[in-house]
Amino acid sequence: YLARAGNCQTCHTVEGGNAYAGGLPFHTPFGVLYSTNITPDQATGIGSWTFEDFHASMKHGVRPDGTHLYPAFPYTDFAKLSSADIAALYIYLQTLEAVEQTALPNELEFPYSQRELLAFWKLMFHEPHSMSPDPSKSAQWNRGAYLVEGAGHCGACHSPRNMLGAEDESLAFTGGSYMDKVRFGYYRQWSGVNLTSHKMGLAAWEEDDIIDYLRDGVSGNAVVHGPMREVVMNSTRHLTDEDLQAMAVYLKSLPARALPAGPTPDAETLAAGEIVYTVHCGSCHLPSGRGDAGLGVPLVESPIVRAADASSLINVML
Repeated sequence: YLARAGNCQTCHTVEGGNAYAGGLPFHTPFGVLYSTNITPDQATGIGSWTFEDFHASMKHGVRPDGTHLYPAFPYTDFAKLSSADIAALYIYLQTLEAVEQTALPNELEFPYSQRELLAFWKLMFHEPHSMSPDPSKSAQWNRGAYLVEGAGHCGACHSPRNMLGAEDESLAFTGGSYMDKVRFGYYRQWSGVNLTSHKMGLAAWEEDDIIDYLRDGVSGNAVVHGPMREVVMNSTRHLTDEDLQAMAVYLKSLPARALPAGPTPDAETLAAGEIVYTVHCGSCHLPSGRGDAGLGVPLVESPIVRAADASSLINVML
């Protein structure tokens, strides 16, 4: 269950490959990183790892030999898990079928290829402690926070990052940009939408809308697209209704924040857009953009439409 909540399979499995055997590329501003083999193979996976080794990787981002792991593996979020949950996850991974598959070498530019520099990065950006419940909040809210900020590591895609690749905590969950797959094996920039209660985010969404989307991939507000499809298919649709409700409660409690909006389009651009919309979009989403339950979701107040980074909307249209 924790492996599903953390969506481990998606990041550690290439299309058509063995589950959890690694090799998935991550295109970053610093170069390409490849996910590793986390099956219990003794030579190429984590079969020889002790629980203490695994715990150190999740909490501190280090291998058994002490070398640093790149935070494309989101130990900055997984460190928030309890030691009991890390133990449960370790036990589960040790029951997987062992696959012999050597990790591909990363293709990082200098100086980012120097792992020892991550020691300084961690001093600035990593807090290795488990999440403590907020006594002023309900048990449901705390469970939602644990899933969203810990196991689910939602901020990894839905928060902007600074020039060193760390999440900008002052703008947490206001939307992020990253490279991911499009059709035919190509990679393009995508944008994770604003998850806060800002009008650019989920202000128009009720808790039930969030639950429907995470469970079914469709709600009255949106249909799942792009990288989020694998999150729903491999992760959130397997969660209990109680956990989905807790996540919705937490997300709706996030303070309204937003990234700066882009430049205001001029009249000529708007006129051209109106023609294209009327011809190609309005028949399903209605001329008003309010959508129709049997034709198309609403585009008015849609986070993907209102995002500061239009990458995901452009990818969906393409």
